[in-house]
Amino acid sequence: MSSAPASAPKVRADIAGLYARWTLDCVIEAAAAIANDYPKRYRQYRAVAVDMANILANIRSRTGFDPEWPNTAQRASIMTPLLGQSDAKPSAGATSSFRAGAAALRSAAIAYSERVYDTGEPMLRLAFVNTARHFQAYLTTLSGSVVDRARQDTEPLFALSSVILRDASVTQAFGLPPGPEGWPLPDRIEKPGAYLSGDGACLIEEVFRLLQPGAGSVTQQQFLALQRAAVAGGRTIQLILERQHEAAVDRLREVIGDAYTWAAALRDLGTDANRGK
Repeated sequence: MSSAPASAPKVRADIAGLYARWTLDCVIEAAAAIANDYPKRYRQYRAVAVDMANILANIRSRTGFDPEWPNTAQRASIMTPLLGQSDAKPSAGATSSFRAGAAALRSAAIAYSERVYDTGEPMLRLAFVNTARHFQAYLTTLSGSVVDRARQDTEPLFALSSVILRDASVTQAFGLPPGPEGWPLPDRIEKPGAYLSGDGACLIEEVFRLLQPGAGSVTQQQFLALQRAAVAGGRTIQLILERQHEAAVDRLREVIGDAYTWAAALRDLGTDANRGK
């Protein structure tokens, strides 16, 4: 098997991170809602320090007017050509090459993991490998300056949004503890560790309930499922680009396990993402 090109690690990190952040785009939406609420309910935010107040002011005033502060429509215009509609809220009938390839991979992982008998295990394993090869061939086209620019345009705002939701002086306005360190996404997608937090998910739910009620709300359970999908999906993408599906059987089964976790998270979320819609 030929070795990956020297640029592969950076490409992998970009694509995996883009998927994870796109799936958890509601983190940015929650932070933006807080930034807009800050001057309206200022008494609830009296403990907020100057540095955090400046971050909130920047999100409120610069979002949509600065390349590193893209608004909702701008983030969609960056991400959709690369990854299709977000798995968090796919539109009916929306398809893309990425979503179709990812859905096929998850379906192969489901078929392998939920088999009743082991007599067909080699064929199901081979089916997954062939599907992974197809997906990898597509993923390798997601490279170059466009992908690098997409990371540069979306990563800083997601990071700042996460800082806001991990700040106790901000979250006390909602009567809740902040998200813990390392939340909502791990620093390294290939080594996720502990990233789920009931407190953090509850905070997301409360922010949307109070500040953005209606169809766009995100419940605690939905957010936990989104986190699992973001991390498992990002990890699967990275492993496929590393050609780990071509490795020994034990390693291959780990890849299948990650893809199955990705599928199960989306199934728990209740979207049609496993069918590529």
